[in-house]
Amino acid sequence: TFSLGAHYGKSGYWNIGVDYINSNWKDYAFMNDRMNIAEQTSRVALGGEFIPNPNAEKGRFFKTANIRGGAYYGTDHLMMNNEQLDYMGATFGASFPVRTGGGLNSFGRLNLGLDVGTKGNIGDNDIRHSYTKFSVGFTFNDIWFIKRKFD
Repeated sequence: TFSLGAHYGKSGYWNIGVDYINSNWKDYAFMNDRMNIAEQTSRVALGGEFIPNPNAEKGRFFKTANIRGGAYYGTDHLMMNNEQLDYMGATFGASFPVRTGGGLNSFGRLNLGLDVGTKGNIGDNDIRHSYTKFSVGFTFNDIWFIKRKFD
């Protein structure tokens, strides 16, 4: 696998990035069978993130949220009717600050994500699969993750 990426932004305010990945599948075989396996795959992705107001007062839930979005396009390692399957999609997400009761050094984040895409080719007897994926995550940063100055 070969990958190359670039990123540009202003720390704590916004950033944008692009990523390219190329993978070699020539030597892959499942139980010595290479049927319906492509020789190589590739993927291009573009994404960005911004914070509406990173200097907002504490407790400003939406102004300090990280808003994210992106898009991707690639070729899959699977083939159907001697054609390599394509996939493409778009991603959207947000990370919201969550305050816990442990003082100034105690905080966490609620992460929400949505991925909407399709996989497959349009043509005679081909398959096209659409999908939607929703994810929820939590980041915990609390006092026990901070290195002590004194023991």
